[in-house]
Amino acid sequence: MSNLTNVVVDVKAQSFRSIEDGRSKGPIIYSLEGDTPDETKWFRIDPSTGIVHLTRQLDYDDQSLPKQHQLKVTAREDNRESHVALTIRIDDVNDNIPMFTRPLYTAQVREDIPLNQTILKVTAIDKDSGDNSRITYSLDNHNFSINENGEISAKVRLDADQFNERHFVYRFNVTARDHGHENQLESTAMVHIRTENTNDESAVFLPTNCARYSEIAKIQEGTYKSDPPTIVKVEATDDDSSANGDIVYSLYYTQSESRKAFVIDRHTGILTPSPHVVFDRETRPREDVTVKATDRGDRPLIGFCQFSVEVVDVNDNSPQFERPSYETSVSRFESIGTSVITVFAFDNDAAHNAEISYSLEVDTTAGEEHQNDIDFFELVNRRSGEITLIKSIPMKTQKFIFNVIADDNGLPDALQSTAQVVLNVLDKQQKAPKWQLSPDCKSVITVAENVEMNKVILRCRAVSSGDSKKSGDVIYKLSASAGGQGNSKAESKFRQFNKFENGNEWVEVAIMEGLDYEQVNNYTLTLTATDMTSHVASTKTFVVEVMDVNDVVPQFTVDLFTGTIDEEMTPNEYLERTQGKPIVTVKAIDTDSDDNVKVQIVINDVNDNAPSFEESKYIGRVKESEGEGHDSSDQYHLILIASDGRHNATTNVYIHIEDVNDNAPQFEQLKYATTVIEEDVDVPKVLFNVRATDADQDEKSSRIVYRLEGQGAEEVFRIGKYSGTIELVRPLDRDPPTGVPSWNFVVQAIDDDGNGLVGYADVQVNVRDINDNSPIFPERLYGFIEENREPIHSEGVYFMDVQARDFDDPTTENANIEYGIVRNKLINGEPVFRIDQNTGKIFAMRSLDREISSEREFIIEVRANDRGVPSREGFANVTIK
Repeated sequence: MSNLTNVVVDVKAQSFRSIEDGRSKGPIIYSLEGDTPDETKWFRIDPSTGIVHLTRQLDYDDQSLPKQHQLKVTAREDNRESHVALTIRIDDVNDNIPMFTRPLYTAQVREDIPLNQTILKVTAIDKDSGDNSRITYSLDNHNFSINENGEISAKVRLDADQFNERHFVYRFNVTARDHGHENQLESTAMVHIRTENTNDESAVFLPTNCARYSEIAKIQEGTYKSDPPTIVKVEATDDDSSANGDIVYSLYYTQSESRKAFVIDRHTGILTPSPHVVFDRETRPREDVTVKATDRGDRPLIGFCQFSVEVVDVNDNSPQFERPSYETSVSRFESIGTSVITVFAFDNDAAHNAEISYSLEVDTTAGEEHQNDIDFFELVNRRSGEITLIKSIPMKTQKFIFNVIADDNGLPDALQSTAQVVLNVLDKQQKAPKWQLSPDCKSVITVAENVEMNKVILRCRAVSSGDSKKSGDVIYKLSASAGGQGNSKAESKFRQFNKFENGNEWVEVAIMEGLDYEQVNNYTLTLTATDMTSHVASTKTFVVEVMDVNDVVPQFTVDLFTGTIDEEMTPNEYLERTQGKPIVTVKAIDTDSDDNVKVQIVINDVNDNAPSFEESKYIGRVKESEGEGHDSSDQYHLILIASDGRHNATTNVYIHIEDVNDNAPQFEQLKYATTVIEEDVDVPKVLFNVRATDADQDEKSSRIVYRLEGQGAEEVFRIGKYSGTIELVRPLDRDPPTGVPSWNFVVQAIDDDGNGLVGYADVQVNVRDINDNSPIFPERLYGFIEENREPIHSEGVYFMDVQARDFDDPTTENANIEYGIVRNKLINGEPVFRIDQNTGKIFAMRSLDREISSEREFIIEVRANDRGVPSREGFANVTIK
């Protein structure tokens, strides 16, 4: 950023003595001009000394500002002048600190991860240029190294057993430093790497992320009858030897699933598209896949990996106009520059193949008298379908007919569609009905997907522009589309009703059929108001956003899970033979939105050895089925319950056991729950005293050891080995990006002094929010407004909105945001802009003229404050052009 007192350059012209005796020359006068009028607003020249000064601040990092200025200096003396070109280049200064994309980076790895293999990658961004933006990373832990790309790897073998636990968390700082010449700037972020024990403690699944396949698995839409491409290669590992460790891959589908979109090689795990399926991004942008891995042991065990395949768009949809032709009226005496009609086309392809532009074209079918009609009109811009009048309408012309072309600008070949426009010329001035402002006529409406039928969501009114000024001269028509696509199903979900009240006719829109967020999460409604006298119409568009509710029942990935323990085997013998592997792994999914709980369940009982995909697993609740006697049955029948907080799903697990007559400890409660205050530093704090009893009478079974498994176990929460006292050992954060609103884990009771059977109970610790986050705006806020747009009502002209994010609990006032303008621009003492305090929409309160240099660009400062106690606030600059 430059200093306004800087002297940029000193320009000198040489004066020569006059050859005419007795005549003295006048002083040299300097002047400055640029290639464009904008150039001279940054610099001025002293007319006497020739010193060029900077008049405005320069910011090299602002991409909208030029990096070089071309000027011309003129020196005048006695009506004679000389010129010299002046080029001023703007250099960057190191005024931006490298900023990490996250304050905390976390990863989870096995302790035997190979040296120099990337564990995680940190990223810092510097807005400067050149060496000022080139970043070098360093860290303060000798066990790890980091390269120039921010990739962190282990330098030495990691140790998860440092505190005789099954894991250890390495905590250290990473620093990003730029290469500024005069001064180097830096910032830091925290890194937490949790290492998992591999073989010298009781077994723990290694949680890595199977979802990484979702990032790389892609298939271009179309059909693949022959030579199918490789989408992705999945890999599973099995620690067993010989045939027990050989893996066979297959695809898992639920019984109700008839669409089988993929084929997998049973030996290599290579996934390819099915030749019998059509991939269409517009109907299915992603295809879900569940891969099953089965070992070849005498009693085969399985593992699952779930991810999704992105269907990549091809430009196979032409733009579609909202109607095949447009017809309206225009007054013969309409002034030049008046908007006469706006056309609209949409494209179902992805955004890069749906960047629609418009153009006008002669309608060759309309007759020779209409061949020059397009000379009277033009589009406001190529991206807008707004058509304006550019010539006066001749007295003899009764009608204009021409075509509008919509081009999607797709690759490799753009597609087009055409709509006809008919403009009838009327000798009497006609205007479209005017929509009236009303609190019940909002542009965006949010409704829950379980909203009751016949509920009115809109109530609007338009007034005729004729002499009567009555809304009764207006008729209404409703159209609807789902997610931007018109279809009959969307039309049937909404219906308009006309209602008379206090002499005025209103149009109301009600919901007639149930809405389902999982099928369509938004609808576009268009109300058309037509003047019955002039037949001139105006439209108003509304967006109905469907809010998800927790209405989907969790679903287990398979219908039946089984495991086997050899007869006459004690728990210690089983653990030693299998090296602590689980008997069976159970998983459940929930298709509600991310705001609702998604459930996965793992059985943490005595363990067996199953092929394991790299995927995170969360602890679920296991219940023993009623009526199953441990002492008389040769198998255990367990019923697993997956809960998302509202709905439950169950599945059966059969564990075959011969001649085993033990009973697992039973807790006094199936679930323990409490609430703690966020960031409470009064730790350690006792949360529960849990107790379990064992039905067996022998002394070994009565000696119970307690352990925690799952989210935060031993790192955030700990339990007394024999007392059952659960404590919180560090303050909790509930807010994103690192915090969680609720901690869910399992407490285990293990008889035989920790070597026997296991009983379970769920533990839930909810975190109550405090107002510890300020609203945050995006880094760069830009808005654009067309010049000479005169506000037609007191609200002004809407042209952009700003949105701030507050990481506090969205259900409380701590994240309820209101907006304001701290630093506005004034013209003639009146503010130029206004912001809606509830929505963040910004309005221009007057017409602006780009040809006036002071109205070409504005920078205002906006504020967002929450309604928590005490309130917190955030600020941002908005650049408006």
